[in-house]
Amino acid sequence: FLYIDLKAPLKKKTEKKLKMRLEDELVLIVIQYLNENRWLQSMHSLEIETQAYFDLSYIKKLCLEGNWKEANTYVSAFITNNDHTSNAVLWMLRKQFFLEALYI
Repeated sequence: FLYIDLKAPLKKKTEKKLKMRLEDELVLIVIQYLNENRWLQSMHSLEIETQAYFDLSYIKKLCLEGNWKEANTYVSAFITNNDHTSNAVLWMLRKQFFLEALYI
């Protein structure tokens, strides 16, 4: 557990980082709870909304099932427009979708 001395004054930056860390941990605990109870759609929705956890196994499952639209939506939620690496991942997803569409 994280011990916080409430009597000691904190700098604003430290206070903000601590709050963000606690919120991220709480989100991860909720995601774990949803996964353990097999509420997978809710779990993935929370992952997308909070961007706290990227589930690579979920992307793999979507790709193997050929669910390219959902895979694209999930990956896009974690990508910033200026990130070259992330855009390369999206391009590879769309390329695979195109190649499979040609094959069918």
